[in-house]
Amino acid sequence: STDWSAPLGDIVKGGTAPNHSNAHSGMGAWALATPIAVKLDGGERNHVLVGTSMGLVYALEVQYRGVRDGWPVQMRHPVEQKVLVEDVVGNTNLEVFVVDSGGDLVSLNADGEVLWARRLLEEDEEKDASTDRIHVIRGTSPMSMGDVEGTGNLAIVLVAKIATTERSHVDRPDSHDLSEYRLFAIDAVTGDDLPNFPMIFNGGTTLSSATALPQPLLVDLHEDQSHWLDTIHGFSEEDLNTIRSINREAAKQRSSSSHGGNGRGLHIVQPLESTLHIIEGSTSCAQAIDVGDHIPSMVQADDVHGTGGLDLVVTTEKGEILTLESEVVQYHPLNVWNAGVTRTPGSN
Repeated sequence: STDWSAPLGDIVKGGTAPNHSNAHSGMGAWALATPIAVKLDGGERNHVLVGTSMGLVYALEVQYRGVRDGWPVQMRHPVEQKVLVEDVVGNTNLEVFVVDSGGDLVSLNADGEVLWARRLLEEDEEKDASTDRIHVIRGTSPMSMGDVEGTGNLAIVLVAKIATTERSHVDRPDSHDLSEYRLFAIDAVTGDDLPNFPMIFNGGTTLSSATALPQPLLVDLHEDQSHWLDTIHGFSEEDLNTIRSINREAAKQRSSSSHGGNGRGLHIVQPLESTLHIIEGSTSCAQAIDVGDHIPSMVQADDVHGTGGLDLVVTTEKGEILTLESEVVQYHPLNVWNAGVTRTPGSN
């Protein structure tokens, strides 16, 4: 079949992508990501969104068996992770978030227009401009979304696999050296990094560059979760500044007087190789647990023991199932993630 080639120098191109029959990009026409079924514009029409390994993201009009105006959108690299869809602006229309395998991340409106776009390695690209050895992204995890800071604003969380290689070998994955992982938490409205992010974790030699990265789990592991009532009631700008000040002070202390830390918001539970990293999102305070075997899948959270506490469920490559129990983090149906990579309907 013919191919669609992404425009050079652009992160994304909206509208109907041009067909360049004489310019094959080497990307096959595979739909590797889970499709999403939504009503993009808040109307009655159903839409199915799906990305392809050609870098195209489609919004399909289900009833009319066609493509919605303004779509497909062309990314520079294959789209191998499911898109995220959420109303983060508050205008009833849904925003669409797409990350491709090369680390380009974009926010699109319901018509396929770009709200913001960024390259996850933009700073590295600027530093590498005068060197022969450069940084490249060798894939990302699926994206998760939640109130990481506890301010009522949503953030996108994902982890990227970073490698280094000679500039002349950028198209030869076998010559890439896995160097580190970076955990990003990005404001869903602006595309800016949250304070203290990205976080960097050393990359080991035991993990193949082709190994998929588990999706981050977002869950509140604080002993005191009363601050969510304030979130529900809404914040003034003065309230938000106070919360950010509390989070900054908690980050400086790096010691906790209560379970889960002194900040607000959600924790990020991210498996990397055989280590489970648990990070308080608002302060970036972290702890690590080595389970002795590679963790290939997303961690789940629920009261699996029926004790009234929240448990983390971890599976390993060799078939072990581990549960990490907490006696002080109380179970609540709005603070679980127990349906695989998709949050349980009705959960925050």
